[in-house]
Amino acid sequence: MGILRNGENRLQLHFTSPVTKVAGWKQYGGAFTTERMNTRRTQCSYGWDWVGRFVCCGVPGEVSLLARTPDEVRLTGTYIYTSDIDEDSARIGVTLSFADPMPRRILTVAVLTPDGTLCRKIDRYVDEREVRMKIDIPCPALWYPLGYGEQPLYTLEIADGETVLRREAFGIRTVKILQIPDTPGSDYAKKCAEIKNPHYDFNEESSGFILKVNEKKILCRGANWVPVTPFYDGPTDERITRILELSADAGVNMIRIWGGGTFETEHFYDECSRLGILVTQDFLMACGRYPEEEEWFLDCLRKEAEYAAHLMRNKACLMWYSGDNENAVNGCDTDEDYPGRRSARHAIGPVLAELDPHREFLPSSPYGGKKYASNTVGTTHNTQFLGSDILPYMLSSD
Repeated sequence: MGILRNGENRLQLHFTSPVTKVAGWKQYGGAFTTERMNTRRTQCSYGWDWVGRFVCCGVPGEVSLLARTPDEVRLTGTYIYTSDIDEDSARIGVTLSFADPMPRRILTVAVLTPDGTLCRKIDRYVDEREVRMKIDIPCPALWYPLGYGEQPLYTLEIADGETVLRREAFGIRTVKILQIPDTPGSDYAKKCAEIKNPHYDFNEESSGFILKVNEKKILCRGANWVPVTPFYDGPTDERITRILELSADAGVNMIRIWGGGTFETEHFYDECSRLGILVTQDFLMACGRYPEEEEWFLDCLRKEAEYAAHLMRNKACLMWYSGDNENAVNGCDTDEDYPGRRSARHAIGPVLAELDPHREFLPSSPYGGKKYASNTVGTTHNTQFLGSDILPYMLSSD
């Protein structure tokens, strides 16, 4: 209020060079380059083992100013999740969040089937900032990964009279990660004993890591996803669709968005949901130590987590989040401190617990066991070739 004036207004954005050292910044160790540790930007833009150095600066995408009238309803968040499924119906949970001033009127919440017909319609007087409801969907069409079934998408529509405030596509499915200890003497236990590396695997017992969607065990066939263009003004929607359709044609049913890259566009996640390609999403840190003792850094991560949750939490394709890529390979859950712990436990995790509590958050990638880099518990990466000790670059700086 009181900022805009009649006539011409100018909005200026000021950027600090992403390659200039700022007074007071500490030096942190990392792979390939360390100047990136104090910047919140695409980490691989400084160069990586698969891409050259292209450190540019600016605002990708469109910039806009939004204005509203005093009596206009402003819907700031929509959260949709599958609560449970049985032989009769599926129950979805819906949370609607509003900005001041409160709506104080009757809003309509409708659910449309995958073919666009009306399934449920609920009218509700709203005068609170947050509305929570459960909606039962009879005879639901369930969403499955590629190779395990179809990918039907329902639509949630919120309307204020004739004005549609938001439409959100969603899939009805349950997700579960099983990590059951291996039975002593079983084939799994014998195999884990065979591959156990005494330099970094101190697990007393091994366990599986099995993804289940709608109670079906899923064989995950996939790859890492890195930015499609080195100058991130963004690839076109057509290019994203082409790459993902080629992936689906090759049998890929899971993509991990790597922590040295970026959060992708909404079109990317929508296309993965359409094609049945599962997604796991790293937060944007990779292969290094970051200024986790600095409150400004944790505040940046909290803002990123809020953005990511609103972007992805309603997408059927998203299976779980990971706190970073390979920062915490030397850590375990009983350690007081290790690279990535404060970022995950004090910044990213609490935000996701509030905004997307029905989805798994793994504090790092890889994660599980003692140490997280171990082969016999949780997820694992084949990165131990980088040295006889685990990832020695984590302790170095250039």
